Amino acid sequence: MTTTLNPIAAGARVIAKRTARISGDPIPKTDDECKAYALRHPVTIAKAVFSWYAAGANAWIKGNNSGDNDTMAECELLCDRKRAQADTVLSWFGVKTDYPGLYPTFMRDGETVYYCLRSLARLLREASATHEVTRDGNRLFVGTDAACMNYIHSACPASVDHACKYEGYAITTFRS
Repeated sequence: MTTTLNPIAAGARVIAKRTARISGDPIPKTDDECKAYALRHPVTIAKAVFSWYAAGANAWIKGNNSGDNDTMAECELLCDRKRAQADTVLSWFGVKTDYPGLYPTFMRDGETVYYCLRSLARLLREASATHEVTRDGNRLFVGTDAACMNYIHSACPASVDHACKYEGYAITTFRS
Protein backbone atom coordinates (compact mmCIF):
# COMPACT_ATOMS: atom_id res chain seq x y z
CA MET A 1 0.00 0.00 0.00
CA THR A 2 1.41 3.36 -1.01
CA THR A 3 0.67 6.47 0.99
CA THR A 4 0.67 9.88 -0.58
CA LEU A 5 1.79 12.90 1.36
CA ASN A 6 -0.45 15.90 1.59
CA PRO A 7 1.67 18.69 0.06
CA ILE A 8 -0.09 21.35 2.13
CA ALA A 9 0.57 19.65 5.48
CA ALA A 10 4.10 18.77 4.35
CA GLY A 11 4.76 22.41 3.45
CA ALA A 12 3.49 23.58 6.83
CA ARG A 13 5.91 21.15 8.51
CA VAL A 14 8.71 22.48 6.31
CA ILE A 15 8.04 26.03 7.54
CA ALA A 16 8.33 24.93 11.18
CA LYS A 17 11.39 22.74 10.56
CA ARG A 18 13.28 25.36 8.55
CA THR A 19 12.55 27.96 11.20
CA ALA A 20 13.91 25.63 13.89
CA ARG A 21 17.00 24.85 11.82
CA ILE A 22 17.74 28.53 11.15
CA SER A 23 17.24 29.36 14.84
CA GLY A 24 19.56 26.54 15.90
CA ASP A 25 16.80 24.78 17.82
CA PRO A 26 16.15 21.03 17.81
CA ILE A 27 14.18 20.14 14.68
CA PRO A 28 10.62 18.94 15.40
CA LYS A 29 9.84 15.52 13.95
CA THR A 30 6.08 15.04 14.22
CA ASP A 31 3.12 17.22 13.28
CA ASP A 32 2.37 17.87 16.96
CA GLU A 33 5.98 18.87 17.62
CA CYS A 34 5.91 21.24 14.63
CA LYS A 35 2.73 22.89 15.89
CA ALA A 36 4.09 23.15 19.45
CA TYR A 37 7.34 24.64 18.15
CA ALA A 38 5.43 27.20 16.10
CA LEU A 39 3.31 28.25 19.08
CA ARG A 40 6.45 28.74 21.20
CA HIS A 41 8.20 30.84 18.50
CA PRO A 42 5.51 33.10 17.01
CA VAL A 43 7.76 35.91 15.78
CA THR A 44 10.20 33.67 13.92
CA ILE A 45 7.27 31.75 12.45
CA ALA A 46 5.72 35.07 11.33
CA LYS A 47 8.93 35.87 9.45
CA ALA A 48 8.96 32.45 7.79
CA VAL A 49 5.29 32.62 6.84
CA PHE A 50 5.76 36.13 5.52
CA SER A 51 8.53 34.94 3.20
CA TRP A 52 6.30 32.05 2.09
CA TYR A 53 3.60 34.53 1.03
CA ALA A 54 6.23 36.63 -0.77
CA ALA A 55 7.45 33.54 -2.65
CA GLY A 56 3.88 32.76 -3.69
CA ALA A 57 3.34 36.32 -4.87
CA ASN A 58 6.61 36.26 -6.80
CA ALA A 59 5.58 33.02 -8.49
CA TRP A 60 2.26 34.56 -9.51
CA ILE A 61 4.01 37.68 -10.87
CA LYS A 62 6.49 35.55 -12.81
CA GLY A 63 3.71 33.49 -14.35
CA ASN A 64 1.53 36.50 -15.08
CA ASN A 65 4.40 38.27 -16.85
CA SER A 66 5.61 35.20 -18.76
CA GLY A 67 3.23 35.50 -21.69
CA ASP A 68 2.91 31.70 -21.77
CA ASN A 69 -0.29 29.99 -20.65
CA ASP A 70 1.45 26.84 -19.43
CA THR A 71 3.98 28.80 -17.38
CA MET A 72 1.22 30.99 -16.02
CA ALA A 73 -0.85 27.98 -14.93
CA GLU A 74 2.19 26.31 -13.34
CA CYS A 75 3.18 29.45 -11.44
CA GLU A 76 -0.39 30.01 -10.30
CA LEU A 77 -0.48 26.49 -8.85
CA LEU A 78 2.80 27.17 -7.05
CA CYS A 79 1.37 30.42 -5.67
CA ASP A 80 -1.77 28.66 -4.45
CA ARG A 81 0.26 25.88 -2.84
CA LYS A 82 2.58 28.34 -1.01
CA ARG A 83 -0.44 30.29 0.21
CA ALA A 84 -2.21 27.15 1.43
CA GLN A 85 0.92 25.96 3.26
CA ALA A 86 1.35 29.30 5.00
CA ASP A 87 -2.39 29.42 5.78
CA THR A 88 -2.08 26.00 7.45
CA VAL A 89 0.64 27.29 9.77
CA LEU A 90 -1.45 30.35 10.64
CA SER A 91 -4.44 28.12 11.39
CA TRP A 92 -2.38 26.66 14.26
CA PHE A 93 -2.67 30.13 15.84
CA GLY A 94 -6.37 30.52 15.03
CA VAL A 95 -5.61 33.05 12.29
CA LYS A 96 -7.67 33.09 9.10
CA THR A 97 -6.61 34.71 5.85
CA ASP A 98 -8.40 36.53 3.08
CA TYR A 99 -7.03 37.55 -0.29
CA PRO A 100 -8.45 40.88 -1.41
CA GLY A 101 -5.55 41.05 -3.86
CA LEU A 102 -2.15 39.49 -4.34
CA TYR A 103 -1.26 39.74 -0.64
CA PRO A 104 -3.39 38.45 2.24
CA THR A 105 -5.08 40.06 5.19
CA PHE A 106 -5.03 38.24 8.52
CA MET A 107 -7.99 37.89 10.88
CA ARG A 108 -8.20 36.66 14.47
CA ASP A 109 -10.80 37.34 17.16
CA GLY A 110 -12.49 40.09 15.16
CA GLU A 111 -9.23 41.92 14.43
CA THR A 112 -8.02 42.30 10.86
CA VAL A 113 -4.44 43.22 10.03
CA TYR A 114 -3.05 43.84 6.60
CA TYR A 115 0.04 42.38 4.98
CA CYS A 116 2.70 43.74 7.34
CA LEU A 117 5.34 41.64 9.09
CA ARG A 118 5.18 43.61 12.32
CA SER A 119 1.38 43.33 12.52
CA LEU A 120 1.44 39.60 11.74
CA ALA A 121 4.16 39.00 14.34
CA ARG A 122 2.09 40.84 16.97
CA LEU A 123 -1.01 38.87 16.04
CA LEU A 124 0.79 35.54 16.34
CA ARG A 125 2.56 36.57 19.54
CA GLU A 126 -0.76 37.48 21.13
CA ALA A 127 -2.36 34.26 19.86
CA SER A 128 0.34 32.14 21.51
CA ALA A 129 0.70 34.30 24.61
CA THR A 130 0.82 32.63 27.97
CA HIS A 131 2.07 35.56 30.07
CA GLU A 132 1.64 39.30 30.29
CA VAL A 133 3.79 42.17 31.51
CA THR A 134 2.08 44.80 33.60
CA ARG A 135 3.35 47.93 35.27
CA ASP A 136 1.28 49.35 38.07
CA GLY A 137 -1.66 47.27 36.85
CA ASN A 138 -1.53 48.41 33.20
CA ARG A 139 -0.89 45.77 30.56
CA LEU A 140 2.17 46.60 28.50
CA PHE A 141 2.99 43.40 26.61
CA VAL A 142 1.76 39.86 26.07
CA GLY A 143 3.82 36.90 24.91
CA THR A 144 5.55 33.77 26.04
CA ASP A 145 7.37 33.80 29.37
CA ALA A 146 10.73 34.30 27.64
CA ALA A 147 9.38 37.14 25.48
CA CYS A 148 8.02 38.87 28.59
CA MET A 149 11.38 38.58 30.32
CA ASN A 150 13.08 40.05 27.25
CA TYR A 151 10.55 42.89 27.14
CA ILE A 152 11.23 43.90 30.75
CA HIS A 153 14.96 43.46 30.27
CA SER A 154 14.94 45.83 27.27
CA ALA A 155 12.63 48.34 28.99
CA CYS A 156 14.59 48.62 32.25
CA PRO A 157 18.24 49.46 32.76
CA ALA A 158 18.33 47.26 35.86
CA SER A 159 17.61 43.54 36.09
CA VAL A 160 14.21 41.95 35.63
CA ASP A 161 14.21 41.05 39.32
CA HIS A 162 14.84 44.70 40.27
CA ALA A 163 12.11 45.89 37.87
CA CYS A 164 9.58 43.50 39.40
CA LYS A 165 10.50 44.30 43.01
CA TYR A 166 10.98 48.07 42.87
CA GLU A 167 9.65 49.54 39.63
CA GLY A 168 6.11 48.16 39.54
CA TYR A 169 6.58 45.58 36.78
CA ALA A 170 5.02 42.13 37.02
CA ILE A 171 4.88 39.05 34.82
CA THR A 172 1.71 37.04 35.28
CA THR A 173 0.44 33.86 33.72
CA PHE A 174 -3.00 33.98 32.15
CA ARG A 175 -2.98 30.87 29.97
CA SER A 176 -0.97 27.68 30.22
